[in-house]
Amino acid sequence: MTIVMGTSGCGKTRLCLELLCRNYGLYFVAVPLSFGAKDFEDASVWTKNEIHGKEPDEAKKLAERAV
Repeated sequence: MTIVMGTSGCGKTRLCLELLCRNYGLYFVAVPLSFGAKDFEDASVWTKNEIHGKEPDEAKKLAERAV
């Protein structure tokens, strides 16, 4: 599993679409306040709350557990 994060305009969408042209995969968009399941929103809120103030190795383990 790969999670791509970055600032607005840094090329995340383009990178994902170019990779999907070469390899089979799924592309999910998590938008708060949209219709449908809140799984991604809930996972991101949980992760943000859990990793705040943690050491990098511990934060990475918590983030991997969220997805």
